[in-house]
Amino acid sequence: MTFKETKGLIRSDYYRLRESFSFHMFIKDLIFNSSFKTTFWLRIGNYLNSKRNIVAKILKLLVEFKMWRNTNRTGIQIKIGTEIGPGLNIHHISGIIMSPEVKIGKNFTIYQGVTVGRVHSGKKAGVPTVGDNVTAFAGS
Repeated sequence: MTFKETKGLIRSDYYRLRESFSFHMFIKDLIFNSSFKTTFWLRIGNYLNSKRNIVAKILKLLVEFKMWRNTNRTGIQIKIGTEIGPGLNIHHISGIIMSPEVKIGKNFTIYQGVTVGRVHSGKKAGVPTVGDNVTAFAGS
């Protein structure tokens, strides 16, 4: 993954939150908006995860710690490495869990109390693939 692709993902996530870009609002959202902060650090972590040098690995550990700390505050558990297309919108924080093996398409909106996880046994064993332009409402 290139840094340009990462910037594009962050931009598409931001435009799902705001209709236009303002540097002032971007920084404000990065500091105070838990949903955008989570998607931002997820994108940065995924970028660092794709790099093989030692500096990237150390920075990835710092991002993982930041996301772990954020999980305790927001209840959002999304691991670095989860494949999520552009335009992620976490609409309400709290109780959101995603398995790192899921594949999510573009323009995915997720509300509180949603688990996108893995079934470990039985006929339905496996990990879901979520298409484009999907909304997962509370409790689904």
